[in-house]
Amino acid sequence: MPARLAISIPKLLIIDELGYLPFKLNATHLLFQLVSGAMKWVPMLVTSNRSVGE
Repeated sequence: MPARLAISIPKLLIIDELGYLPFKLNATHLLFQLVSGAMKWVPMLVTSNRSVGE
């Protein structure tokens, strides 16, 4: 693996306070692409200030 590629891959992806502000449709689509692509390669931690039922 080239050195510059190895540097660009994080060891952990943290998405903090998901749901704190509402997302527009384009932002929701981009967030989905980020999460669906990253979940194959990087451990993720997602936090929210809302309960599971919300």
